[in-house]
Amino acid sequence: MKIAVANAQIPFVKGGAEVLCDGLCRELIRRGHTVEKLLLPLQEFPPARLMENVLAAKLMEIPQADLLIALKFPAYLIPHPNKRYWIIHQLRQAYDLYGTPFGYRDAPALRAAIAREDTAALGGAKGTIYTISDLVSRRLWEANGIPSTPLYCPLDEPESFSLAGYGDYVFYPSRVNALKRQSLLVEAMAYTRTPVRLLLAGRGDSGEEEKRIMALIRGRRLQEKVTYEDRFISQEEKLHHLARCLAVAFVPVEEDYGYITPEAFASHKAVLTCTDSGGPLAFVEDGVTGFVRPPEPRALARALDELYAHRERTAAMGQAAWEKLKGMDITWDHVVTALTAAPASGDDAALAGSKSRP
Repeated sequence: MKIAVANAQIPFVKGGAEVLCDGLCRELIRRGHTVEKLLLPLQEFPPARLMENVLAAKLMEIPQADLLIALKFPAYLIPHPNKRYWIIHQLRQAYDLYGTPFGYRDAPALRAAIAREDTAALGGAKGTIYTISDLVSRRLWEANGIPSTPLYCPLDEPESFSLAGYGDYVFYPSRVNALKRQSLLVEAMAYTRTPVRLLLAGRGDSGEEEKRIMALIRGRRLQEKVTYEDRFISQEEKLHHLARCLAVAFVPVEEDYGYITPEAFASHKAVLTCTDSGGPLAFVEDGVTGFVRPPEPRALARALDELYAHRERTAAMGQAAWEKLKGMDITWDHVVTALTAAPASGDDAALAGSKSRP
């Protein structure tokens, strides 16, 4: 089958969404399909230009494709008679981030226009709409009244993750920006009482983001406790640290999914996350597979100290994390089958939709 996989990307910015898209294309090809990846350049700011992106998507035609799999706004607005949805997220600046420092402000007409486009496109979907997490499904239902079914994204080469012990540092690999909240974890390190260390790794979305983290480390005199690798480390380096770290930290704001959590679990490592971190909460059970704490430096500091002071318990949580991930059966076979199967029709489609409401 000829399959077009459509995604949207801010030029020169690469994160989890791009990894997911590449992985899906690779796995479809492995199963004998002919695949074309379509990337729509997305310009989120200034907001006045956004509707041009919407128009560009709606004017696209891909008649050569037997199937279109759409991932992100506005790529899922591309018309096609045989379309599947695996939604990474909607345009968050117009939804849950609207009115915050991370989203649009004072743009009610734009916000309403985006909601209309989403509702029109997704509300008319044939068959089940899939999302990458429970959180994305909940947002879609609450904002647009559209039911969907979470379909978790598998890890690439899960056999490459391993356990090589439990060191003295907590590892946080990620793009650096305000939503990922590396600064919150650095602040927490100022209040720790044990010798636990923190390793951050990742480029900032801008040079200013990196400077802020480095300035915070210096300002809090944490150079001996916090190391920041201000670059995207290689996959080999990430696997090395996941195998050897004490635990993994992932403390974003309302993350859609986040590969970091299942990667940590695959490496037998507990995860420290926050009560408002979104995606990780589908995996992390407080005190069982990691710690879930309020997004407050002292609360996180106490958790970091617990991880270090009670290393046997930390290792046991890591083992429980691995067992949990194994039991969730998150595989590419399941994903590809779901996205390429013929859509249900009639009463079956209505029943599938009703069952997928959060």
